[in-house]
Amino acid sequence: MGNTAGHRRKRYLLTLLMTGGLLLLGGSLVAADGTLPLTPSEREWIAAHPQVFLVPDPNYHPIEFIDAAGTHRGIAADYIALLEQRLGLQFKALHPQDWEQALEWARTRKADIMTAAAQTPQRSEYLIFTKPYLEIPAVIITQKRVTAELTLKKLHNIKVGVISGDAVQEFMQHNHPGLNLDIVPNIPTGLKKLSFGMIDAFVGDLTTISHHIEQEGITNLRVAGQTAFSYQLSFAARKDWPMLYHLLEKGLASISAEERQAIYRKWVQLSPQDYLADREFWQTVFGIFVAALLAVTVFIALNRALRKQVAFKTAELTESEEKYRVILDNAVEGIFQSSPEGKFLRANDALAHLLGYASAAELMADSDLAQRIYVDPRQRTALWQRVVKEGIVRNFEVELHKKDGIPIWIICNVRAVQDDTGKVQYLEGFITDITERKLAENARRESERRLATLMGNLPGMAYRCRNDKNWTMEFISEGCRALTGYAPQDLIDNRTLAYADIIIPEDRDMVWQTIQQALQKKEPFRLEYRAKTADGDEVWFWEQGRGIFSQEEELLALEGFVADITEHKKAEKTLRDSDRMKSEFVSMASHELRTPLTVISGFSEFLLSEEPTSPAQQAEYLSIIYNKAKTLEKIIDDLLDISRVESGQDIYLEKEWYDLVDTLRTLVDQRRQRCTTHHIQTSLPDVPAKVYVDNDKFIQVMENLLSNAIKFSEEGSLIQVTCEASTKQLEISVADQGCGMTPEQTARIFEKFYRADSSSTSKEGLGLGMAIVKHIVEAHGGQIWVESQLGTGTTVRLTLPMEAVK
Repeated sequence: MGNTAGHRRKRYLLTLLMTGGLLLLGGSLVAADGTLPLTPSEREWIAAHPQVFLVPDPNYHPIEFIDAAGTHRGIAADYIALLEQRLGLQFKALHPQDWEQALEWARTRKADIMTAAAQTPQRSEYLIFTKPYLEIPAVIITQKRVTAELTLKKLHNIKVGVISGDAVQEFMQHNHPGLNLDIVPNIPTGLKKLSFGMIDAFVGDLTTISHHIEQEGITNLRVAGQTAFSYQLSFAARKDWPMLYHLLEKGLASISAEERQAIYRKWVQLSPQDYLADREFWQTVFGIFVAALLAVTVFIALNRALRKQVAFKTAELTESEEKYRVILDNAVEGIFQSSPEGKFLRANDALAHLLGYASAAELMADSDLAQRIYVDPRQRTALWQRVVKEGIVRNFEVELHKKDGIPIWIICNVRAVQDDTGKVQYLEGFITDITERKLAENARRESERRLATLMGNLPGMAYRCRNDKNWTMEFISEGCRALTGYAPQDLIDNRTLAYADIIIPEDRDMVWQTIQQALQKKEPFRLEYRAKTADGDEVWFWEQGRGIFSQEEELLALEGFVADITEHKKAEKTLRDSDRMKSEFVSMASHELRTPLTVISGFSEFLLSEEPTSPAQQAEYLSIIYNKAKTLEKIIDDLLDISRVESGQDIYLEKEWYDLVDTLRTLVDQRRQRCTTHHIQTSLPDVPAKVYVDNDKFIQVMENLLSNAIKFSEEGSLIQVTCEASTKQLEISVADQGCGMTPEQTARIFEKFYRADSSSTSKEGLGLGMAIVKHIVEAHGGQIWVESQLGTGTTVRLTLPMEAVK
């Protein structure tokens, strides 16, 4: 790299000479005492500003730097000395910690000028830049193993180091936004990272990089290419002081080309001559060899030269060691060297403070630290094995204990330094504290876990969707599966089906209109609609949501929540049905109870009057009163039965083995004697059919079915009672030729207080009979159903099991 850098320095020195030649006329204006003639306004301004504060880059060798004594030195400092002499200005150098702070002091006007700054659009907002007094190319540095010639376009897939706040950083971010930049505080840190393999390339100015590579003795780096950017270094004055800018321009124009060359040569040395390739050198050596008499003198001279060389190299090593120590002390990251056993051989204070120690000396004195520092000791074994195998390990995350036991997370970049036999002598690398980042990541993961748990336990589905007719889903919580039967991924982006496909077609337009009206008003929306699940079930959904708008009032998406309210809807229907049945019961009860009571009251009043009645007439009236009393008794019994059922009590059964064929025959014969208006036919088995039943309850069922058949059929029509027995069950049917029922009436026939002919008040009963019949049959383990057609009659069928049902 030395030869390449030397050639480049020569070329840029020639450029500097040509540029300086243009300023020769300005140099001739300098008076014998080294001052420049000033105008009255210039002298007045200088008198009003006796001291001007400048802010240098504290570590920009050899352009400018602050030495150990706190003195501003370098190329820029020598220019400042000339400007002080010629303008009569008094400059005072401030001491920033780094280049970032220097820029901040210039921006906030704590400093008045910057002495070595490249002009950028951002800096031009608060500074005025003179014509450049030095131009240095920005080059790409890599390890020597990288042999290709590189450009910025070829750096897009690697990690590139650049100094924070450097002009080339702004250039790269603007012209190559895809670069993966690693921002470092200064050039030594960047070169160290590159040498250790922690970054793949470094971009900066050639002069300063060459200086640091030579000073630090770094041997594994090379110039791999140039950029389209060059550092055109200028003086920059604060923007509200145009006179200062004018004076700086005037002073720089007075500096001759020879003076500029002298300053540059003072700080940038060209490559030394290679004496081993010099012919005269070998002639001289040969002459010395021939001159035997001078052998002793030559030996002494060589010995002295060797001592001087050793002394020179020792001084170089001492200086290099001092500079390495300065880098260690000033680095913001933890830097270390450690033995294979884990003892720290070298460390900086940044690492010591990171691990909770007061100083690097205290950290290195802790001999068994390696046994205690790792939260999981297996991590140290894993790191050691990787370093031995790979040589360099990058971005190794591990949890360590601080001195006080508090755990922290760090990223370690480490390499193994081996001897000639390949044995690891020590490890060295960088350590960066990432505890805050880890805590933030853990907090984010915990927040996501809690949100997922909350979403998963919600009795419904949270969503985010677009405002289109498909309601295209962007996010759906896991509750979608239980709500709709579909997995969330089936609906996201309409992969399997759209959410709109789930909504019942008759409700889709209502859903769209309701939501659009709410969005126009920017109000939340709430609505209920029907949907069909993956199993084909029709359910009711309740949805609440709102539109999400940008700051520009643009609708971005809809977010909301959907819940299943099917059971709620059923409860509402049950409540409505209950209210309806209550109304029907009140209406029927007022009629059914009043009619027999009116008859009983009337005939009783007549019998109690003094008007004479014959015994036959009295018997007739008493018979009427008795029958109406029995009617009231039946109504009360029905109400008691249905009350027990509604309260959750089973119908009380006293079961025994009965021949139901015989019971049916007797029951029909008795009904024929009482009813002469209808023809009752039977089709009964010739053999007994014994069933384990409550015979009285069975008679109650059959009496109810026969009464309904007579009540709802014309006089003279036929009623058929059929019984068929098998080994498993007994089936009985009662068929009439009455008015029949519609499908809706047939479906409701077993409801409480329902009468198929509710408009007629001539039919007695509260509408409880069929409900009670159904409970009695089912209590025996049987089934009952109705077959009817409007205008042709009704057939009621029931089955009872032949075996004993207990």
